[in-house]
Amino acid sequence: MTTSKSAPLEEVLYEFSLAKPVPDAELLDQFVRLYPEHAAALTDLAVDIVLDPSLSDEETTAEPLAPSVSGAVSRAMSRFQNRLF
Repeated sequence: MTTSKSAPLEEVLYEFSLAKPVPDAELLDQFVRLYPEHAAALTDLAVDIVLDPSLSDEETTAEPLAPSVSGAVSRAMSRFQNRLF
């Protein structure tokens, strides 16, 4: 990690984004202490990273569950359609 306290914002944000896949409060605190002039931008980036659904561990492209139909419902629908026609 760079120890220069007057690093350009872009470099600080880049370094922050590479430090951990998903930042935590400890990492944010560490960077804000090193670069207090970029505290707001660092906080905004940390929030954006944490809330980004594409970085979530959960499966975001889950297939919808196939509807299950009980045998009783199938028979009832069959009788209804037979009587209808």
